[in-house]
Amino acid sequence: RWTALVSSSTEPMRSPTPGNGQFLLPSAIALDSSGNVWVADASLNRIQKFDPSGNYLLQFGSTGLASGFLYQPYGLALDRYGNVWVVDTGNSRLEQFSPTGVFLQQVGGLGGGNGQFNSPIGITIDSSNNIWVADTQNNRIQKFSATGSTGVPSTVTYLLKFGNYGNGNGQFRGIYSLASDPSGNIWVADSQNQRVQEFNASGAFVQSVLGPFSYPTPYGVSVDNNGNVWAVDYNTNKVMEFNSITGAKILTFGTTGGGPGQLFQPTYIAAH
Repeated sequence: RWTALVSSSTEPMRSPTPGNGQFLLPSAIALDSSGNVWVADASLNRIQKFDPSGNYLLQFGSTGLASGFLYQPYGLALDRYGNVWVVDTGNSRLEQFSPTGVFLQQVGGLGGGNGQFNSPIGITIDSSNNIWVADTQNNRIQKFSATGSTGVPSTVTYLLKFGNYGNGNGQFRGIYSLASDPSGNIWVADSQNQRVQEFNASGAFVQSVLGPFSYPTPYGVSVDNNGNVWAVDYNTNKVMEFNSITGAKILTFGTTGGGPGQLFQPTYIAAH
């Protein structure tokens, strides 16, 4: 399991210009089909790629508002072709890059209409290559279809949306991440409601599991190849595994600190 951590420490940076393989505010994490690890850095406005052993491979991205630039990227996912989709939160849009970091296209923009976003954060791409986006400040999830190939801009079509502000079934307060399971269902980290909600491929509410957490967690959710759900609790610095059918807790680990095996404000998680 790979967990992306965000630290609120006020200690000055040791290096004024973080180098390859270093981070300032790691904000999202994803695994590709080869087990390589991709990490977004919301402060440095770049994406870095590492091999399964954690060795640095490449990076792309720089700060800006124009197409191909990033401003506070807080979401990251890879499609079936290996293209990289970045939730460019500060610019309220998605951006698509090739597996080598070449900019391909942007999708969306600031607004409340279909296909528009307001400070989106989470993203997941299901087994059918549909793109699901946590439109966080609009308190909703949007679904898009995407067709294409490696290194080519995908054809993206808006399909549906669901959700609004509240604490009832199918409502949200603070969506931080999404995950798709092998059956095509979507799991949503509804952090300020202290729960994770499950929806089917049509956006219908299925169940609410994993709570209660210490406010305002969970921030990160992921689903492994066996269909088990993993979540990180931002406040108690723990990682938890649950049975997606019964909601029963399978495993809990993590203690507070900066040493090996310890966590401090874990934010996102990727399971395989």
